[in-house]
Amino acid sequence: MGVGPSVLEDKYFLQKVKLGQGSFGVVWRGVEKASGATVAVKQMDKAQLPRRGVKREDIEREVSVMKVVEHENILRLYDFCEDRQYISFVLEYCDGGDFGDKVKERASTITEEEAGHWMKQILRSIAALHSKECCHRDIKPDNFMVSKSQVVKLADFGLATILPKGKLLNEKCGTPAFMAPEQINIGKSRGYNHSVDVWAAGITMFMLMSGGKHPFVDPAGKLDERRLQDGCLDFASQGLLGYFVQQGGFSEESKRFCKRLVNPKSADRLTAESALQESWMRTMAASKRSSTKEEGDVTRRHSNRDKPGGEAGGYPGAATPTGGDSSGFNVNNLVGWILGEDQNKPPNVNGETEQAIGKRLQAVSSQIDALQHSPGMMKENVDMKNRITELENEKRELRVKLEKADAKKRQQPVPASARDSYAQPDRITRRPTDVTGFNGYQVPITSINGARGSSGGLDAYLKVRYNSTSANRWLPATVERFNESNGTYDLSVRPQADVSNISPDPLAKTHEAWPEGTLVTYYSPTAGRSLDAIVVSFIEGTGGINGTYNLDLRECADVDRIRPRALR
Repeated sequence: MGVGPSVLEDKYFLQKVKLGQGSFGVVWRGVEKASGATVAVKQMDKAQLPRRGVKREDIEREVSVMKVVEHENILRLYDFCEDRQYISFVLEYCDGGDFGDKVKERASTITEEEAGHWMKQILRSIAALHSKECCHRDIKPDNFMVSKSQVVKLADFGLATILPKGKLLNEKCGTPAFMAPEQINIGKSRGYNHSVDVWAAGITMFMLMSGGKHPFVDPAGKLDERRLQDGCLDFASQGLLGYFVQQGGFSEESKRFCKRLVNPKSADRLTAESALQESWMRTMAASKRSSTKEEGDVTRRHSNRDKPGGEAGGYPGAATPTGGDSSGFNVNNLVGWILGEDQNKPPNVNGETEQAIGKRLQAVSSQIDALQHSPGMMKENVDMKNRITELENEKRELRVKLEKADAKKRQQPVPASARDSYAQPDRITRRPTDVTGFNGYQVPITSINGARGSSGGLDAYLKVRYNSTSANRWLPATVERFNESNGTYDLSVRPQADVSNISPDPLAKTHEAWPEGTLVTYYSPTAGRSLDAIVVSFIEGTGGINGTYNLDLRECADVDRIRPRALR
C-alpha cells in the first residue's frame, strides 16, 4: 500500500460495518482487494468541511504529518483517496477499540505495571513525532486506538503540525481539558511548543492512576483553570473507589514521575525522550517483560476464587485495603469493604431499600467488569466464565427488583412541595438517587433501569442536530415535542425523528447545552454497543473546538457518540 491520491473503489471494498461516526463523516471497515488485508476507511464529506471551518490545506497538512512518521505506536496511513463527494483516509485497522473507553471500563482494575506499559507506548509515539518536528496538539485517551495485542497507537492528526525546534505556536486549539497552561493562556504567553503533548500525556497518566478521573475537572464537571494553571495533582481526592485503588496500587515514584510531566513550567517539563529514560519508566518496562509468568499465576488465582480455601483473585502490584495478601487486589473484597458487607454472600434483598439494592447492583456490575477484563479471561477460564454467568443472573434479578420498587414509587402521589419545585424552571430539583457514579455524581434510578422519570427527555426548544439522509449531513434543529406513541421527537427540520439520528449540538454554548439529568446513550467502541448514561455537565468548546459532555460513566464524551435515550 502506498500513500497517494487514488479512487477508493478501485482498490478497496467497504464492508457494511461502521466503526465510528464523527462530525465530518464515517469510519468503515474495509478490505484491500489486492491483499485481502483489513483496513479502516475514514470518509469525510467534502460538503461539510467548509461549514466546520476545515480548509483544503488542513487536510493536506494532516496527510503530510502522517506520511512523515512511521512508528509502531502511531496509526499508519496506507492510502489517500478522493472523489466528487468524499475525501477518504485508508488507515491501519485496530480491533481493540478506543483507548479512552478502555481507561473508563478498566478504571478500578488498572495496575501500576499496566499504566507503565501504556505510558511507555504513549510517550514513544510522542517522542517519534517530536523527532520529526511534529506537534500533535490533541493528545488525550480518546485519540489512541488499541489493537488486540494491547499495542496503543496514536491517531487523529487533524490538529498536528510541523514545528521547527526553537519556534513557537500561537494558535489556540485542542481539547480544553488537556491543554497546557501556555496553550490556555495564548495572548498572555509567548506561545507554546512540543512540550504541550507531554503535559497532555501526564494528564492521561493521572487518569490511569485515579480510576479515570481528570485532575482538573471538579465534581460539578467544570474545568478548574486555577488548579490547571498551578499543575496541582491531588492524588488523595479521587473519590472513594479511585482513592483506595490508587493508594493500594501506585508508588510514590510513579506520582513524582506524573508530576514531572504535568509541570506548569514548560521549560522544566520532561521531554518525551527524557521521560522514557526515567528510572520509574525503565523499572516498569523491565517488569512488563517478566509479566508472562505472572499472568499464569494470576489465572490460577482467579480459577481458585470460589473453591474452598482458594486464593483471592487479583493483579500483581495491587494491595487489598483490608490488610490481606498484598500480591492480589480483590475487587469483591474492596467493594464489600466500602459497602460494609461481604459481596461473596448470596444477596438477601427481601425488605431492602432501593438504595441498598442499587448499591448491590453497582457492586455486582463491578465484579462482572473486573472478571471480564482480567488476564484470566484470555485463558478461556471455565470457572471464571461460570462465575460471570452467576453474576449476570444476579444482576438481572436486582434490576427486576429495582424496576418493581421504582414502579411502586411512581404510583404514589407527588407531594405538593415537589410539584411546586418542578414548576419553577430556574430551580434544580434532583431526582431520587441510588448509585454514585464517576466524580461522586449521584446517578438517578432512571439511568439504571431505563424508566422515564419526571424529566430526562429532551425539552421543547432545546438545540440538537439531526442526521438527514436526504441532505447527507447533520442539520441544526430544535426540539418541538416528544411523541410518546412511538418514542420519536418532532424537530424543527423533521417530524417524528428517530433518536438514533439526534445528537447534541457540538457548537452549543453552555446555556444551550443538554441539561444535567438528560437520559442518553453513549456508544462505546470497546464494548461494541451503546451504553445507558446520564448527562452530568457540559464543557463548552473554544476556538472552534467542539464542546464535550461529562456523563455519569465517563468524562469529556464526544457529542458524536451521544444520542437521546429511547423513552418509549
